[in-house]
Amino acid sequence: MLRSKLLRLRGFQGAPPFRLSLFPDLKRKVSNSVSAVQDTYLSTKQIFERHRVVFTISTSLASLLTAWAGAEILRHAVLVLLSLSAIMSIIDLVPLHFEPHCIAVPRLLNNMLTDISR
Repeated sequence: MLRSKLLRLRGFQGAPPFRLSLFPDLKRKVSNSVSAVQDTYLSTKQIFERHRVVFTISTSLASLLTAWAGAEILRHAVLVLLSLSAIMSIIDLVPLHFEPHCIAVPRLLNNMLTDISR
């Protein structure tokens, strides 16, 4: 295809090549692209307008599910902290040698649990 265009361009000696063969192709491609974008926009807009109620209900349900999932994650985190607190209380009963930075961990967990229980 490119070869045929080049051969066609050789036949025109005095005229600029862009004006004769490439410009109409470019203009047609741009026009087709703009038309495709407009068609896509209008069809998407039409779908959203038709299904406005469905989208509203769907987003409300998605919001509720997100809130429920957040509450479940928080509940799970509290259960994990309670389990860790129980383990730490057992460790505190057993005489072990702790480094100074390890002593702060039970205090931190205890503070976190008292903050959660309030």
